[in-house]
Amino acid sequence: MSLMSTNFVQSQAPDVFERAKGAAGRLFVEDGNSAFYQGRQYFTFSEYSIAQGAVGVYRIVLTQDVIMRDFFVLLTVSNANVEIVSGGTASGTFNNTLTIQSTNNMLRTPVRASTTTMTYGGTLTGGTVLDKFILSSGNNLNQAIGSQGGEQFPVGFPPGTYYVRITNTGNTTATGLFKARWTEDPN
Repeated sequence: MSLMSTNFVQSQAPDVFERAKGAAGRLFVEDGNSAFYQGRQYFTFSEYSIAQGAVGVYRIVLTQDVIMRDFFVLLTVSNANVEIVSGGTASGTFNNTLTIQSTNNMLRTPVRASTTTMTYGGTLTGGTVLDKFILSSGNNLNQAIGSQGGEQFPVGFPPGTYYVRITNTGNTTATGLFKARWTEDPN
């Protein structure tokens, strides 16, 4: 008998079956990552405005293993270098706390608060650059074409402190949006 024609006995594992009206049970297969359905996937976003020649820094503190699912920085005007950094010397005040939200707020989803914290502000010198993007959208707001860089594949990070450093390399204020989506792995 092939796997495609194997019959399952519903009484052995009722939580893995769906039933259509009047139909026999069929195996339920989730679309996407099971962490979404377990309430372990989160996202955040933040608009930024960085003066000419200045640097904006996001600090990310992970208390458990994390799989970054999506990460991008959108630049609406100016030019910028974006770096994901570990280590380095942070100073100043990271006083703007980003709101972290669950990606799944359906009623049947377990409510789990994120253990990740993200703040904006302060400065960072040095550190190990883990990834880098160069963005250019033009320095004239009336003629600028938005530019974005980031990752759309899973990247795993162990617990620790990480930074996203955005350096304005253009000749006008850099404005845009920072956005991230991740899964927390408590194992």
